[in-house]
Parts: sequence; structure tokens; C-alpha cells
Amino acid sequence: MENKELKKLINEIKEDDLLTLEEEIFFKEDIPNLDNEEIRILTEKAQRTLFENYKRKINYKNIWKNVMAVTVMAFMVTFVVVVILDRSYNYSSGQEPFIQNEDDLYVLNEPITKHNKNNSHITLQSLVLDTKNNLIYASIEGEGTVPKEEGKLTISGEEKNSNSNYLGGDSTNWILGHDFKSKTKFNYKEGETIEYTITTSDNEDITFDVNLKKLQGELDCSQLGLNEIKEDIAIIGRIEEKNNILDLKLSSVIEGNGANVMYYGEEYPINEYETGIKLKDSNGKVVKGKQIQYGDKFNHFEFDTTSLVKPYTIIVPKVTISISGNIENSKKIKINLPEKGVEKIEKTVELCGENYNNMTKNTTVTIKDIEKIGNNEYSINVDFPQNTNNKIKISSIELNPNKEILSKNEDFSNYVVELNEKSIMDKVIVKPRDSKKNTIEFRIQPQYYSVEGNWQLNIK
Repeated sequence: MENKELKKLINEIKEDDLLTLEEEIFFKEDIPNLDNEEIRILTEKAQRTLFENYKRKINYKNIWKNVMAVTVMAFMVTFVVVVILDRSYNYSSGQEPFIQNEDDLYVLNEPITKHNKNNSHITLQSLVLDTKNNLIYASIEGEGTVPKEEGKLTISGEEKNSNSNYLGGDSTNWILGHDFKSKTKFNYKEGETIEYTITTSDNEDITFDVNLKKLQGELDCSQLGLNEIKEDIAIIGRIEEKNNILDLKLSSVIEGNGANVMYYGEEYPINEYETGIKLKDSNGKVVKGKQIQYGDKFNHFEFDTTSLVKPYTIIVPKVTISISGNIENSKKIKINLPEKGVEKIEKTVELCGENYNNMTKNTTVTIKDIEKIGNNEYSINVDFPQNTNNKIKISSIELNPNKEILSKNEDFSNYVVELNEKSIMDKVIVKPRDSKKNTIEFRIQPQYYSVEGNWQLNIK
């Protein structure tokens, strides 16, 4: 793993976990002078420990699966329909996705902002009534201390408490999602007022009076903002300009089923200015975009346009997409576990390619070898031969272990420990449940693809 990825992991680990890590690895007594090979071994041990802590405490990719579930739960703000790639999609400026949906929906016409007694802003970004499933979804964002998780809603004189929620964020901003499920149909009439209430950490109730509008009509994507389609992915940008600051929020549509943009630009930037998202003015001057992380969203950027001259071009060099939904596994693979050292495998495996149309351009994984690296611990080295000179690169796969018939326990646990300089997975560490077994069986499925499109969004 390159230093930037290691630094990224260290920055994300809680202080008490980091102290434990330091005590465990770096502050042993009587450490001798280390040569390059010993440093390499120490670094790999640090990486393994970091990843184990990282997976348990802050696993972004697991968090993202939850976020995407919440996105479906709370996906709308100023709701319109966009026709792009020959399909109709529902668009949300709050949660950013475009989602196919043909059901009757009542939606919030525009976000509503209030201030609590500390004068921090709290914005109801979305509230939508799904008449088919008798569900109401809500998404709210704010500054400062996170609120309490519970929410309540009054509709047609009936009060309901939230069935589930999602709460995320950092020390300065947070995002809260709620869904309200009813066993019976909501008796809502357009124009009626719905009261939606959250409670702050110091027990202040913040209530929003909401009127919903039935979703109707279609708009061409060009009416939503800047856009360009490459590699069957449409990147759409909405901008606001004020005081020499250009604010950009990116959204996307992917042709396929179960694929979503996870990151715009670099997946592991060294800092908020190193994502690769840039703005070029008419004189060729280039400025880097500053990433604004808000909760668990990675689509917001700001540019300092002081002394720049229009027209501008915003450049999005690549995106990372996550593959979810109904994912087909590869055929079952069985490999031997070496008693010691390295055992060559050189086995080529074909993955599915149905979740995103252009996945079919790159579906090959090669298992290079397996190495015993510790007591009941093995390193599987992988390669992606079709990544070379390909705009569609596999960046990560997942090993799905064989399960015991009765207990359903997986035969082994596994996690990624290395990413190369292009954020492409190199190695998987596996730990068999039964230390006496000399073989493991698993299937492989794709997790993440890096797509190089070099999208250009033009601002007149």
C-alpha cells in the first residue's frame, strides 16, 4: 500500500484505537535497528492491523452499502424526472442519485431551512410519500452536534414515529434519514400539511410544516445542469457561484442495474485538494477543486475562481463505482493452502458483467499465488490482466467463502491489505475457520470499478 492510503487509514482511526495500534506495533521495547526487509515486514503487519481495525470501526465500503440503502429510503428533494440513456429516472438534489421509479410519489417541492436556538442551520432536504408501499422517507442535514436519532411525523391527524433511521456525519455537519411505514394507506391529499419533527441533543424540538406535490412531468437532463455522457455513465453537475467561489455538486446515471458512483475523482485523495477534479478557464489556467465531505457523500466540490475568466470547463477524470444488487458470483474455486512459503496458482477466473453495461469490457481476474504469512493466515495475490490500457478497471473484488451446510458459517474470513498506486487491489488475506483444513473454496464477485471517462462539463 502506498503511503497516501496508509495515511488515509490512520487519519480515519479513532485516537484510542490508534494508541493501541502504536503500542502493539511501534512501541515494543528493545527494537533493533531495522533493515529494508524488516521494515517491509513491519509495514505489512501495520497494514493488516490497520485494515482489521478499519473494517471493524470505519469500513467505508460497508458504510456505503448502508448509505445506499438509506439513499433509497431518503432520495428526493426538488423532485423531477430526467430522460437520459433512453430511460426515465427520479432525481434528487439532496441525496444525489437518479433512481428509476414509476410509482405515484408525493414530494417536497424545495428544501426547508430552520435555525435552532444556537443559530445552527437545519435543513429538511427531502420528504417523499410513496403511495404504493405506504412509506414516507425523509432526509435532513444540519450543523454542529448531531440530533437524537428518533423522528416523528403527523399526517392527516395521525402521529407516527420513525421505523428506522440513519445518522452520520462529523464534528461540524451531520445527515439524518428517517422512514415511516404504515400498515394502512396514508390518507394524504395534495396541499395538506404534514408536520415532521426531530429533536436536538439538548431536547429542542424542530418542526417542519411540509406540503407535498405529486410528481409529474419529464425534463431533459440538460435542464438539470451541466452534463456529459461517457462510458455509459452520465455525469451531471449543478453549480452555484458567489463571492468568487464556484460550488459544484455532482450526480450520475449509470446504464445498467445495481451500479452507483461512489467517488468522483481519486478514491483515496491525500487531502481535499487532491481528488483530481479541476476547473480550467478560457486562458488555460487550472485550479483544483476542494472536496467538501458532508456526512457520507463525496460529490461536493468548491473552486476559487478569483481572477479566472469564463467560459470554464470542469474536468472529472474518473469515478469509482460500487456494484450492488443481484450480483452473480464466479464459478466455485478450490485452492490448496501451502504448509509454508508460496504456492503458484495462475488461475484465471471470469466474473459476471451484468450490473453495469461496460463491465463486460473487463471481467477477468487472475489468482497469481498463495503464501502462508502467519499462523493460519494466508495471502492471496491477485491480478487484473484486462486493466492494462482499459478505461474500465476492476479496483476491488470480494471473496465469498463456502458455507457449512448446517451452521451456515463461512469457511474463512478475508480482507484486503494492499492497494497499489492506482488504488487497485493487490492482495487478500484469508484466515480459515478450521486451522486443520488444507484447502479453501470460494466464489468471486466484483465490488468496485474505476472508470476513466475524463468528463468535461462546460460553463458559459
